[in-house]
Amino acid sequence: MEWIKFAGGIDEGTYIVCTENKIVTEMKYISNKYAKTNRGRAPRWEWHGRVSPWKVTHFMEMPSPPSD
Repeated sequence: MEWIKFAGGIDEGTYIVCTENKIVTEMKYISNKYAKTNRGRAPRWEWHGRVSPWKVTHFMEMPSPPSD
């Protein structure tokens, strides 16, 4: 797998991300279509159920689970 520079326009889902602080972690890229404001409806990165405190610079797809 390779890192992809984040420029928006990706599918909602769970990804492995790298932040501007060089933190590598799992995050969800989601949007809330029922939010009251445009800002609330905008897609965003969430970490542990909250809006990410970091700017995501790169991402990669989650690997497939092992098949035993």
